Order: sequence, then structure tokens, then C-alpha cells
Amino acid sequence: MSEIQIKIRQSLSDAVATTFEEMAFEMAVPMKGDENYDEFIIEKIHAVIHIISPVEGKMAVILSSEYAKSIAENIIAQNADEITPELVNDMLGEILNTIAGNYMKNLTHSSIKFELGLPHTGEGAPQLEADELESVTFRMNGEYMIVKIYGEGFIGLSESAE
Repeated sequence: MSEIQIKIRQSLSDAVATTFEEMAFEMAVPMKGDENYDEFIIEKIHAVIHIISPVEGKMAVILSSEYAKSIAENIIAQNADEITPELVNDMLGEILNTIAGNYMKNLTHSSIKFELGLPHTGEGAPQLEADELESVTFRMNGEYMIVKIYGEGFIGLSESAE
């Protein structure tokens, strides 16, 4: 793994860990190695956000719908029967928005402004027409969550931030 790949992976891992500790009060532990944990996530839902500038790319988060509901219960502090699918989708979009913002902060100089689009959610894994740059699987409370970065522009961005 190159230094740039390590920096991208570390920036992403730090962004996810910070977001989950601050929002959901959970510890997100990145899994080591390149094993595909996708098969361990049943009844997937996802959120995708477009990163508009200073580089163009996308970020996606994939996890089980049950785990997403559990996170929503934790964040919103309501009973399971009060958590609607719309609330889960809103929460997942907000988490991804925060992860993306933290990731861009970690990867860029503080003087560089960045712009994010609005997140959108869906069932299953996202179908994106972009090359995957990095994928990191996290384990939290016995559940898995995958965060993927799409877009070669992040390579140049991480080089310029050094």
C-alpha cells in the first residue's frame, strides 16, 4: 500500500471513528486486511454523498437495515417502535454527511474549502458508475459497516495536503 493510500485510508478511518464516537457513542474499529465483509451484511441499506469540490468524488456507507435502526435509536433516544424508515434514512444521511465533512477536513489543509452535495439513501448496495478508490470495513457492536470512496481526485488532494 502506498503512502497516499495509507493517508486516504487513515483519514477515512479517523473520520468514521470521530463521527460515531460523537454522534452515536459507539466505537468504530476498522478491520485490517483486504477481506470482503460484504457478505456479512444482510438486508443492506446505503447512503451516498457527492463530494463536489475541491475534487469530485463520492462516498458511500453500507450497513444492515437493522443496525441502522439500532444506531437511530441510540442517536434519537427513542424506542424501536417509534423509529420509522424515514427517520433511519435521515439519520443515515446525516451520519454520512458528517463522515464526509470530517474526511475532507482530515485530508485537506484548513484553508481549503470543500463542498458536499446532499446525501441520498436506498436499499441494497449502491450502484455507482465510478471506480472505487478505497473501501474500509468497520466493526461496531458486533455489526459491520462498509465505507467506500470513489474518485481518483482524492489521490492528488492527499498529495497536496502533505
